[in-house]
Amino acid sequence: MNRIIRSVIFMFITTFVCTTVVTVVKITNEDRIERNRKLKLQKTILTVLGIKNDDLQNPDKVSGTYKKRIRQEKAGSRKRKVMFETSL
Repeated sequence: MNRIIRSVIFMFITTFVCTTVVTVVKITNEDRIERNRKLKLQKTILTVLGIKNDDLQNPDKVSGTYKKRIRQEKAGSRKRKVMFETSL
C-alpha cells in the first residue's frame, strides 16, 4: 500500500512539473507565436496575390509590403483583405 501511494505521489509531482514547464514556455512565447502567425498569413496573402517581394524571409520587408499593398475592408459582419495598387 505504501508503495502505491508513493508511486501516485511521484506521478502527480512529475505531471505537475511538466505541466508547469510547458505553461511557462507558452506564456513567455505568446507574443512571438502571434507575431509569427500574422507574418505567415501576410506572406501567404502576398504569394497568392502574386505580389513579388525580393526577400520573403525578412519580416520587416514582408510587413512593409503588406501594409503598402493590402487593406482590410469590412463586408457585413466579415472582414476581407483587398489588394490595391500603389507606386512602389
